[in-house]
Amino acid sequence: MADRVKLPVWKKLLFSAVLLAMVGGMLEVGLRIAGFKPMSAAEAQFDPKPTAFGYFAVCDEELGFRNRPDGCYKADQLEGTPTATTDAAGFRNGVGWTVGAKTPIVLFVGDSFTFCSEVNDGQTGPSEVARRLSAKSPVRVLNAGVRGYSTLQAKRMLEECFERFPTIKVVVYSYYRNDFCENLIPSMQAPAKAPVMVRDAETGKLRVVEVTDPAVPFGASFAEKYRPSPSFGWRVRITNGLRTHSALIHAFMRGLRRLADRRAHVFELPEGRTLEVPASLRWDTAGKLHDWAEDNGGREVLVELLKEMAEFCREHGAAFLTTYATRGQEDNRPYEEEYERLCRTAGVRFVSVREQFTGDTNAYAARHLDGQYDDHYGPKGTKAFAEALTPVIQQCLEKQRL
Repeated sequence: MADRVKLPVWKKLLFSAVLLAMVGGMLEVGLRIAGFKPMSAAEAQFDPKPTAFGYFAVCDEELGFRNRPDGCYKADQLEGTPTATTDAAGFRNGVGWTVGAKTPIVLFVGDSFTFCSEVNDGQTGPSEVARRLSAKSPVRVLNAGVRGYSTLQAKRMLEECFERFPTIKVVVYSYYRNDFCENLIPSMQAPAKAPVMVRDAETGKLRVVEVTDPAVPFGASFAEKYRPSPSFGWRVRITNGLRTHSALIHAFMRGLRRLADRRAHVFELPEGRTLEVPASLRWDTAGKLHDWAEDNGGREVLVELLKEMAEFCREHGAAFLTTYATRGQEDNRPYEEEYERLCRTAGVRFVSVREQFTGDTNAYAARHLDGQYDDHYGPKGTKAFAEALTPVIQQCLEKQRL
């Protein structure tokens, strides 16, 4: 039996490399035929920086966090690169808003759907409402939305705005289903924390648990805490360079990201308790988190907060309206209908905007550079939102003879 010929190590390595290249080439061709594409050049050039929430969020003892004053943030990851700015008090700039005037004010409170950093200052929902009201009523429109706000935080912001601006005549609170959980879970925006409402085990009454041990000092920014990792250094530049030329590498890197998202995420709860869910469900506020909040008093808390907001407005001579931030998606309908029922229980006026969102729901959304649609409104979405709300706001103003 002839002795086997032993190949030099370098030939073995060369053979393995050629074989690997052939397999990779076939996978590359197969993925492209299947519709997978490499990373776009625009996406590869995106320089990770603090998220919109991280940039604007400033730690606050009363509210948990509020908007950075005199801020300016460009959403480089979105088509059109919309720019969001805030005034000296941290309120979103927009159409119809000036501080010094004495005219009546329409106040908007809520979360990212109100603040809406996915569009320019003059294109937010409140700005679109202001544009439609300007020809009929001498009013100003104040956008006091803050990304990540719960109902409790919106209520406290409402009260602060009345202290600053006593001429508020109409208040609009835009609710979204994640507010249901945020009212009970202080760490939904971790490491930023928020005050929450719980039922006291001894008295049986609802009480507020304030923010303690913040991740940064009160008054400090969370920007560095929300800077995407890894930073946009040479490793990311090399990786992104490869991803722009290879559908295989791009798909592989996205797969690794999905695997990382399956790790468990632990939410901090009041009284030292915790809630553990898969990281991929961190924002699943329509699923397990929503169910948890429902089982732990979420409905009762929401109804109480709505009652308190409406009563506060009545005491100050203002009308209170609330709506559900939707683009007409069917998966939102059950949660919108549930919220409407809770509004009736609380005795507050609910205004639906759903009928304005017809046809392709994605047409109303902001769009990312990679072609994916954002959950938030784009320019068409804020216009539809304003078209639905403006007539009701106008009626409230006319009722007060403004």
